Amino acid sequence: MTHPNPPPSPLRVLLDAMRRRLEADDEDGAVKIATIAAPYMHARRTATPQARPEPDQLSDAELDAALRQAGAGMACAPEDPEQPDGLG
Repeated sequence: MTHPNPPPSPLRVLLDAMRRRLEADDEDGAVKIATIAAPYMHARRTATPQARPEPDQLSDAELDAALRQAGAGMACAPEDPEQPDGLG
């Protein structure tokens, strides 16, 4: 049996309380509630980039896969032996 009026989510309760604080000119109270609600609204970005292994640490199969992935969608013309330094 489903409830005809499901209870509000915790996030909805926080946002409603924050709005009531703003309407009552309680900016400090609204900021405190906004700080609690923020992680549920906005994803946190990581501070450190993902580590990538050096090419010499990869097996031949892993290196081939990485090269295929890096080159996916890149159209390369076949080399023209008439062009110097493989510019063809």
